[in-house]
Amino acid sequence: MKIGSKKQKKEEKNEVDEVKLIDDPKPVEPEVEEKIGEAEVERDLLDTLLDKDNKENIVLYNGEGQRVEFEQIAIIPIDKEGEERKLYVILKPVDGIEGMADDEAIVFLCGFDEDGETRLTVEESDEVAQQVFDRYYELIKDEK
Repeated sequence: MKIGSKKQKKEEKNEVDEVKLIDDPKPVEPEVEEKIGEAEVERDLLDTLLDKDNKENIVLYNGEGQRVEFEQIAIIPIDKEGEERKLYVILKPVDGIEGMADDEAIVFLCGFDEDGETRLTVEESDEVAQQVFDRYYELIKDEK
């Protein structure tokens, strides 16, 4: 397992102590539905992630097709000189994942498939995951 090494004290309920990468970097398939009246309407994952009023969990499917529910912790844009801005999402499994502590979360890269649909892929780079994690704590600190 690849694990972010920086640990910090939890300062509020939604914070995590570590950002963790998992070894299976396959894209995960979103299942985002919004109830409108009695009907369920499919909603774009990016719209859901960016909706500041959304309190619903995010449901993704792992490489084996198993449904995994996540709590959204943060969306972190990362700018690198000479590169296009990338959007990362920190998600914490609701029911836990084998091999992960309860206070760990996963960093996903937000991108698009050939049809323009939003797709999340587990970030493979320890360095990038740590950068996302560090930026998250900077943002939390700035809010106080």
